[in-house]
Amino acid sequence: SNELTEAAYYLSLKAKRVLWLCLMQTYFTASVSEDDDEMAVLGDSTFKVKVADYQQIFQVSRNQAIKDVKEGVFELSRSAVIFYPKEGSFDCVARPWLTEAGSRSARGIWEIEFNHKLLRYIYGLTNQFTTYSLRDCGSLRNPRTIRLYESLAQFKSSGLWVTTHAWLNDRFLLPESQQKNLAEL
Repeated sequence: SNELTEAAYYLSLKAKRVLWLCLMQTYFTASVSEDDDEMAVLGDSTFKVKVADYQQIFQVSRNQAIKDVKEGVFELSRSAVIFYPKEGSFDCVARPWLTEAGSRSARGIWEIEFNHKLLRYIYGLTNQFTTYSLRDCGSLRNPRTIRLYESLAQFKSSGLWVTTHAWLNDRFLLPESQQKNLAEL
């Protein structure tokens, strides 16, 4: 879903990393049904995010990983995905990312339950997620650099990406000082 991709795009680095750890789990549990183009969701809506995994993959201290995972989970719990359906009763629908999130601090594990109405889209993100390496993207620290990497990864097969200055300003949420200075792009 474009809406889910767009919502994930603007998450903070910490929330995005928590989402990436969940997407890693979907990679091993999602499959496409041969009968149709629908994504068959295998498993449920609960994912386990381990502080130790965050620490190892993103190369931060244990204390930093504990703090980052907690803040990332809390941001996801406060955020929503906005849909603009073409059919139905509403022309705008906000769906929160999470239904529930609980921590087992002693074990360093967060159990995150995603909104069941988003699951199909979350599992669908697996296809997009596999176009770039979590280890490569995970080592990036600047949100704008990550956004650029994600944008470029979409055009990896063609090797060509054409865009405009206005699109870059909007997509990367550039401050006004950088919007006017082409040299800083």
